[in-house]
Amino acid sequence: MRRDALAGRLDELSVDALLVTRLLHTRYLTGFTGSNGQVLVRRDGGLFLTDGRYTEQSRREVPDLAGVFTITASENLTNCYAHGPGNGKRCPRCGKRKPEDVIAEVNDAVAAGIATVPGARRTAPPPARSRRRTAPDPPRRGAGPAR
Repeated sequence: MRRDALAGRLDELSVDALLVTRLLHTRYLTGFTGSNGQVLVRRDGGLFLTDGRYTEQSRREVPDLAGVFTITASENLTNCYAHGPGNGKRCPRCGKRKPEDVIAEVNDAVAAGIATVPGARRTAPPPARSRRRTAPDPPRRGAGPAR
């Protein structure tokens, strides 16, 4: 298999793992035909990453590596607040709630979905509401001005 051949060269390349983000290369290594996918190649196998649209497809096409990767406050349109500034406020369901509450609900739904799949595991901290930040992160030492 192509991934195995690449994983076998990681020592020669002096790297622990290789993250492949270009879709054409991901398709070459995995056979995945969706429009969003990345593969992390490691000696012990690896990890396939995509968004929630391709959960079933990735299970079929990349069953040995399939997983779902979601960033709930990004261009991944998993909630009203991810659609751009002000969009969450226009939604009759989300508009009266804080963005972090809507995002926590999405994270809870993803976690509940993962729990229904035998053998599936979450590789990130649980989406606990108690972990929600209420203040901005403090500035890092030596960091320039915020952008």
